[in-house]
Amino acid sequence: MGKNYFDLTDRVALITGAGSGLGRTMAIGFAQYGANVVCLDLNAETAKETADLVNREGRQALGIRSDVTSPADIATAMRLTLDAFGTLNILVNSAAATKYVPSLDFPIDDWMHVIDVNLKGTFVCCQAAGRIMAKSKTGSIINMSSIYGIAGVERGISPYATSKAGINGLTRMLAVEWGPLGIRVNAIAPCQFRSAGFEQVLSRFPDPQAMLKGMISNIPLGRIGEPDEIVGAALFLGSDASSMVTGHTLYLDGGFLAR
Repeated sequence: MGKNYFDLTDRVALITGAGSGLGRTMAIGFAQYGANVVCLDLNAETAKETADLVNREGRQALGIRSDVTSPADIATAMRLTLDAFGTLNILVNSAAATKYVPSLDFPIDDWMHVIDVNLKGTFVCCQAAGRIMAKSKTGSIINMSSIYGIAGVERGISPYATSKAGINGLTRMLAVEWGPLGIRVNAIAPCQFRSAGFEQVLSRFPDPQAMLKGMISNIPLGRIGEPDEIVGAALFLGSDASSMVTGHTLYLDGGFLAR
């Protein structure tokens, strides 16, 4: 029987924003393929809940409250990861923030908060994980981008779109810089995916169903993504199946960007 390129048995994955949404879905998905998972979230309770779900899959897990914009918090999370598992093989930067305000009215402090969480937070985690992975000369980093990192929309999310465009650029730069160290760096850029957070976004609009219908009209597959559909892409980029893939942004957009 041939090698299972998607096998993550005994590998260690650290996922930020793991307390809910796609971060939690990826944590459970990685566990189902054998990984032990460190679950980071700003909410300590939801981080532990995800860790408990990983345990139910028969894998080991840590649930850690951590602010991705804080180098001290991330350094502590990395130390706890090494204390528990001795290594780090995969990093998924899934923590994110957004705010809907027309650009003419966007408060600068709120604008910078989104940039700090999404872009600075991604770099802080990449740097901390990269220092560990460089010692073992191997590792996979997966940054969560968005279709809005390349496509403009009219809905007043300029800092979010800017941060995701920055993540695409950061992904390419780190892939080139860290390739000689054996570290692969890629990104996943989804369209709208069903989640509690997405439902909250829709609820802000006067007619949520009309807004959803408008979003779907731009997706050739005719629907938004389902949470489990993120797992295959993350598993591919985190596993040996993508051993020659780095510096790539994988669009999970139902054909949105092919239009």
